[in-house]
Amino acid sequence: MSLWNRGIERSKEVKRSEELCKKRAELLKKWPAINEAWEKEDSGPVRATAQELAICNLMENRERILEVKETLKKALWKRDGLRETLDHQINELNGEIESLNSPVIFEKANEWQNDLSLLRDKKVIEKVKERATVDAGRMITYKSNFATIAATKERVISAISELRGMRQAPLSEVQSFIKKTEGELLGIDFSTLKEESEVSERRFEEFCSQPEVMVYTTAHMVGDRIVKDYNLPVKEFK
Repeated sequence: MSLWNRGIERSKEVKRSEELCKKRAELLKKWPAINEAWEKEDSGPVRATAQELAICNLMENRERILEVKETLKKALWKRDGLRETLDHQINELNGEIESLNSPVIFEKANEWQNDLSLLRDKKVIEKVKERATVDAGRMITYKSNFATIAATKERVISAISELRGMRQAPLSEVQSFIKKTEGELLGIDFSTLKEESEVSERRFEEFCSQPEVMVYTTAHMVGDRIVKDYNLPVKEFK
């Protein structure tokens, strides 16, 4: 697996997902009418029966209490059944949509999670200059791509979280998000080394001693140009 692999398109699954999402959208449009009907039942039969039950309880009319309780139960079923039926239909569609999205999301989230580990092997550091000081000893000024690595890591972590939250989104949106994210990541140039603040020679050596860090040290002049004896990883993942 290489960094920012976009994977395969799933046209058949995308079409099915679009159909399911369209059905869900049509059902969601029914909520205002369902809520209105619920309010009507609640303020009408349900409330009237509940009030009658309260009176029966005060009067301790045991036979009538049982009758009214049964009537109230039916009124509640009728009121709540409107919402429950629609909610059940929507949940079924969401389940089908998730079944199409989950393999894509799981595979890509795992891939990006693995990329987080691969990123640390892309660290590059280069000594720019050094100077001796009386108090702090030898100080090193260096360039590195550490900031780029850190920013990329944050971007990938954020993308994983967002992707995992798209379980009930249309699959086309999931794939568009993956394509957009990986397009952004492919545009990152890990060869850009930014100058950092000075550090002690000991601290610089600690950076260089990390096994995942590539150290650039040699260079020679060709005319008025500095030529370095290494190959920069210029957008190597494109």
